[in-house]
Amino acid sequence: MKKALFITVWALWLFSQSSLASELTPFKAEYDVYRNTSKVGVAHFNLQHENGLWNWDIKTEVQGFYRYLTSKRPFTHTLMQVVNNQPQLLLEENGDYPDKPAQHTAWFDYRSKTVYSMKDQSVNTTQLPEKIYNYHSIHLLYPDMLQQDAPEIKVNFYRKGSISPSTITLEKGVKLRHKSHKLTVDRMTQRFEDSDKTMIYDYQNGSSVPVRIEQIKPGKDSTMMWRTSST
Repeated sequence: MKKALFITVWALWLFSQSSLASELTPFKAEYDVYRNTSKVGVAHFNLQHENGLWNWDIKTEVQGFYRYLTSKRPFTHTLMQVVNNQPQLLLEENGDYPDKPAQHTAWFDYRSKTVYSMKDQSVNTTQLPEKIYNYHSIHLLYPDMLQQDAPEIKVNFYRKGSISPSTITLEKGVKLRHKSHKLTVDRMTQRFEDSDKTMIYDYQNGSSVPVRIEQIKPGKDSTMMWRTSST
């Protein structure tokens, strides 16, 4: 079933006449990962362009004392294309162990307007809206909002087998301090209609490579990633 669905998605891309060359720029970036104020690991971001498609990967390594608490190394992979200057998700995979099969896989079929989501060998379907984003492609909204001077937009967001309506606001010129550094960033804040979780994405100079990412959920430790290098 999984193989057949992937072949279907690949075929849709091959025969798409509306697919355009992307204006994205490949990059690699490394982030320190914090839980509250404690550093717990390192995250590696990687965006590559191969065979006309974009591959976006995030891999996380636990460090220090936390290595004795868990052996998990969470990863997420997104395969996407650009059509009519808009990103289109094709495939998303994520799990806790990169050397094992993904625990969750999703295929996006724009012909049938369906998302096929598989977890534990069970496949569910969800109606696919015209535009949809995930934790990778969401960063592409920043340069668009900046260029259009849009202070707020509504987007459909895919996560863990479901699609959540969300609102994103853009605030320019936010002051930040990290260790001995002072920064001025543009901040995208994402709030979900069906969740009390808030995502914060900080950027600089129109680049879609985030400087900082923070997840806030009431009653739980906040999770934060600070960029330490990028190429």
